[in-house]
Amino acid sequence: MKRMTKQEFHDRHQAIVRAKKIYMPHFTKNLTLAFKMYQKVLAEHDRAIFIDKMSKRRSLVDGYIRPRCPQCDTDLMLFLINISKGRRNRHGYKTVWQCPVCDHEEYSTKTVDDWLQELKMEESTRKENEAYPWGCWKTIQ
Repeated sequence: MKRMTKQEFHDRHQAIVRAKKIYMPHFTKNLTLAFKMYQKVLAEHDRAIFIDKMSKRRSLVDGYIRPRCPQCDTDLMLFLINISKGRRNRHGYKTVWQCPVCDHEEYSTKTVDDWLQELKMEESTRKENEAYPWGCWKTIQ
């Protein structure tokens, strides 16, 4: 998927704001439907209704080479556990690796920072970080 430039991001954001002002709540309460109507009736140029990777479930270690699920061989996703050690978290787990396909879980006492130091960054992410060191105008993923 192509990256959005700062100008494309701003243009898309402004179009969504205009769609919301014009069509919500008068015609619909659904922002997606309002944006579709705006694109059909008033838009200056075509814009995709959805950005492909926006709906993808995100992990804290996207862009890193991650462990694979032992059951279905899918990349595991890392999530933070916000419950401190105690009655509800007897082992003091701080993170959990979860499979998005089969829901296999592997708990860990390592912090997110510990995992980030241990994992290797994917080559494509390394190149992106060099091209966009500030990291804020990448395509929303």
